[in-house]
Amino acid sequence: ENKEYLSGNNYTFQDFMDGKIKEINNRVPTEDDLAIHLSTIFTENRLKKYIELRSMDTCGWDCLCSGPAFNTGILYGNLDEAYDLISKWDKNKIINAYLEAPKKGFNTELMGKDLLYWSSILLGISKKGLKTRDVLSKSGESEVKFLNHLDKLIDNKTTNADHMINKFSKNENLNDLYDK
Repeated sequence: ENKEYLSGNNYTFQDFMDGKIKEINNRVPTEDDLAIHLSTIFTENRLKKYIELRSMDTCGWDCLCSGPAFNTGILYGNLDEAYDLISKWDKNKIINAYLEAPKKGFNTELMGKDLLYWSSILLGISKKGLKTRDVLSKSGESEVKFLNHLDKLIDNKTTNADHMINKFSKNENLNDLYDK
């Protein structure tokens, strides 16, 4: 309709859904309105005309490509293998692990195993996916190299957050977090 901006400060989106905003003649939202509203929230993933995945947190230069490479390997790999692994997981246990992981890291339990175990299994599936995809750089290197950082974390049983906490704990100087 008219493209005039109206402040929503005095209203909730629920008011809009219920048609309770007089300034717009109590109009209810269209699908486009809902799409715009949903574009303002940033969940772990969003399904639009494409799949949008949130990137990893506390990530330094050495791991920037690890997350996208991991996801690419899973998506281009054996999806049945990944599905078989997670299909028996209980939704409430997944949510609980999601909430506990920032505090417990790899020690977080999910379905009777810690996240270190599941990370190792999923990383293996991702590696196989990248190897199958077989996309090489100009110098002939496999995309699998981008998973090296994740390999290192799993081998050392430490998370990126563990490294950041360790750096800060040495002298409690935030500037140290930006140093290699």
